[in-house]
Amino acid sequence: MRTDVLGVPVPQGSKRVFHGRLVDVNDRKLKDWRAMVGGAVADLGRIEGPVKVWLIFYLPRPKGHYGTGRNAAVLRPSAPMYPAIKPDLDKLIRACLDAMTGMVFRDDSQVVFLNVHKHYADARQPGVYIEIEEAT
Repeated sequence: MRTDVLGVPVPQGSKRVFHGRLVDVNDRKLKDWRAMVGGAVADLGRIEGPVKVWLIFYLPRPKGHYGTGRNAAVLRPSAPMYPAIKPDLDKLIRACLDAMTGMVFRDDSQVVFLNVHKHYADARQPGVYIEIEEAT
């Protein structure tokens, strides 16, 4: 089962107490991102046993990775190949698995295999590619 979710991936935020409630720091963006992921996986079906998950995150490049003027669309030779910067991969994973809980699997404890990558969205739109299958 495969799907793409287009949009800038949002990490699971840190928690903070706000008016006596424990909330995610980026609560609004996170809720929207989880709704997008949940909506995309809703039609994939449900797995009751162990689950394998592949997630490939595509993040937008910062403008500083590109030239200026007529070279504004040209990637600088010094631009890094991979986004070894925030958002943290583990927080991106948590946001997606939480969004899939109750949709594709009962609980994310069913995930027994997880293959995850983080790339810049050079040749495609930002988002996440999701593949899920039953572990046999």
